[in-house]
Amino acid sequence: MWKDLRLPGDITGANATNLGRQLGRKARHIYSHNGSINPVAVARDLGFEVRESQLPKEVVGSVYRNTQFGRVILLASNLKEGEKRFACSQLIGHYLHMRRGGVDEWLQHRDPESVQRESYSQEIFAIEFARNLLVPKIYHQITRYSETVRDFVANRYSVPREVLAA
Repeated sequence: MWKDLRLPGDITGANATNLGRQLGRKARHIYSHNGSINPVAVARDLGFEVRESQLPKEVVGSVYRNTQFGRVILLASNLKEGEKRFACSQLIGHYLHMRRGGVDEWLQHRDPESVQRESYSQEIFAIEFARNLLVPKIYHQITRYSETVRDFVANRYSVPREVLAA
């Protein structure tokens, strides 16, 4: 699935939301085992080493290339399990958004104006990718209306309940 992935060059606004959803659902379909998704397995399939470390309080994780390990997703060790699952999935979404021009183009230097224009769309894409990878489509609408359902879905799929209200 990943080797042939080519996202359009311009991912903005509603386009970022829709593409993030579509790709998250496609990945969910491929990686779902009895309704459960292991985002670390998805990351490893993309060639990432997933590690944990002490990070500043406001940082949940990072995606980078390391000479020793290759591609790395680094997660903050102080996160709860559901937060780690979502952070790992969201970082995969950031990687997929950044690499859309070609396999590791995301590692190249980009001018500050380009990065600023893309940051909002990239965040939307990454969040939608993570939500749709981890949680079945049927729950996305109903969690908006019911706190009880939101709590159930958050517990069942080990995701932070805040992401279900979006």
